[in-house]
Amino acid sequence: MKGEAGFTLVELLAALVAGGLLLALVGAMTGGLGRQLQRADQDQAFAAVAAAAPILRNLIAAASPAPNGFDGSDRHIEAVVAPPMAIGAAGPLKMQLDIVRASDGVALDVTLDADDNGGGDPRLPIRRTLLRGFRAIAFDYDADPVDQADSLPDLVRIELTDPRGAHWTIAAAPRLNAAGGCKFDPISLACRQ
Repeated sequence: MKGEAGFTLVELLAALVAGGLLLALVGAMTGGLGRQLQRADQDQAFAAVAAAAPILRNLIAAASPAPNGFDGSDRHIEAVVAPPMAIGAAGPLKMQLDIVRASDGVALDVTLDADDNGGGDPRLPIRRTLLRGFRAIAFDYDADPVDQADSLPDLVRIELTDPRGAHWTIAAAPRLNAAGGCKFDPISLACRQ
């Protein structure tokens, strides 16, 4: 029949197959982009944790058991520490690590202030946010510091969960014991200070 316009069944099937292949290709590309974005978020969280870990380890390692002891909960740590080298000879400092809610998630703040409450040092107090944008952050201890006010925990763990659900742990051990002496390190066979 002349004059009738339309597509044959073979042409329709070929168009459906070509459209399906095109949709599959677009789906694979967008799925790959989503995985790349997720990896970038995890890489960003890893970089933040890697940058904050040495600072947190050094602060916890410098904690002193006396005279105020070590006060720790799942959301707060307070201890007396030796001043970081960047501050210089400032005397013992009161260190606080606080887990706070921020606009972009949970954050970990550190505050360093004069231990004697008189201070007068214009550089103090120092307040910094070390980590931010996490889903959850919590402190955990091997020995409960609340029950032993005159001693330090054997190990402090900072448990982090990023927005995608990946878990990170930063662990640090205070170097001093309850008597104020340093702990013996069986690996280096030396007194850790």
